[in-house]
Amino acid sequence: MISLTVSNWIELIGIIVGLITSTVAIIISVKTLKQSSNAILDSSRANIVFYIDTQTGDQQFLTLRNFGNSIGKLISVDIAPKPDYAKSPRMSNESRPLIIDYADILLAPNQYIKSWFPFKGYPDKKFKVHIKYETLGKIYESNYSIDLSYIDTINYLYMAPFDIQDEKHALVDIGNTLKRISEKF
Repeated sequence: MISLTVSNWIELIGIIVGLITSTVAIIISVKTLKQSSNAILDSSRANIVFYIDTQTGDQQFLTLRNFGNSIGKLISVDIAPKPDYAKSPRMSNESRPLIIDYADILLAPNQYIKSWFPFKGYPDKKFKVHIKYETLGKIYESNYSIDLSYIDTINYLYMAPFDIQDEKHALVDIGNTLKRISEKF
C-alpha cells in the first residue's frame, strides 16, 4: 500500500485543482465562441420588416424593408385584418393586389419596396403582422402589432400639392420642406 505524505497530498490537490480550472476554462471558451458566432450571425443577417410609413396625412405606404446587412428573401407576410382597397373611402372600386400578396421577393441590405395605401378614413386601425423570411440559410419569423390610431390626429408641417391654396401657403410649404431635408443631413 502506498503511503502519501503531506507533500504528495498537496501535489495531488494541485493537480486536481489544475484539472478543474482547465476544464472550466475550456467550457467558458466554447460558450464564448458560440456566443461570438451567434453575434456575428445576428449582425450580418437580413432583418426584413413590414411597416406602414406615414409621411403625411394622405400619404401612407405599405413598406417592406431589409434593415440588415445581407440579402433576405421574403417568404410571406400575413396581416390580420388584411388591408383592402375596397374598404377605403378613397378607393372603394379598386381590387388590385398589394405588395404583401407577393412572395419570393429578394431585398438587398437597406433596400425597400413600398406601395401607396390610403389609411386616412380607413376603418381598421390595428393590425397583427406575421413575417417570414430566409437569410444566410436560416428562416426567421417575427410577430408584432401595428396601431395606426394616431394617423388622424397628426398635424403635418407640410401639405400635399392639392392642399396649397395660395402663394403664402406655398412659401410656408417650401420652407417646411427645406427644414425636413436639412434634418436628414
